[in-house]
Amino acid sequence: MSRKPLLLLAIILAFCGWLFATPYIAAYQLYSAIDRQDTSALPEYVDFDAVKTSVKTQLDQKIIDPIKKEAEKNPLAGIALMIAGGIVNQATDQIISPQGMVDLMKGAANIPQPPPTTAPAATAKPDTKSVSTAGDSNNKLEKSMSYESLNSFVISLKKGSEQDKPIRLVMQRQGLSGWKIEDVRLPL
Repeated sequence: MSRKPLLLLAIILAFCGWLFATPYIAAYQLYSAIDRQDTSALPEYVDFDAVKTSVKTQLDQKIIDPIKKEAEKNPLAGIALMIAGGIVNQATDQIISPQGMVDLMKGAANIPQPPPTTAPAATAKPDTKSVSTAGDSNNKLEKSMSYESLNSFVISLKKGSEQDKPIRLVMQRQGLSGWKIEDVRLPL
């Protein structure tokens, strides 16, 4: 076999390996910026407008929609609807800000967890990489990363017991090698 096909094969394999590693590299760079407390670097890795829209939609579905249904039956629920709307907007603005994302990714943000269920915890995907931070076992932040699809990569952050649901930061491919968080899936 001549050298040209082997060289071409080696180049293709190296390119595929690099392409596969790009979200892990972006996540590493994101966490490096967070460790440095460099909130000015976060817009390079987080689409704040898309994430705010996503989080507001989730909070609306969990908090506002049930109040709207109650408002149809009870006129006083309209007052609760106005108050809840303000709370949802304020919570979204506080959580989805550069400092809020730093707190979220360090496990310092207080996102309410749903009540624990008796169902067994789901097992991780085989290609998932997991890292735990130091601390007691109930306060430990577990991070795992895996592809959701070819153009979607998920960083899961779980703090507490195995029954707690993780917060999922969904990165979307930007061009060939760029990645940006465009969705935060809250454990609601």
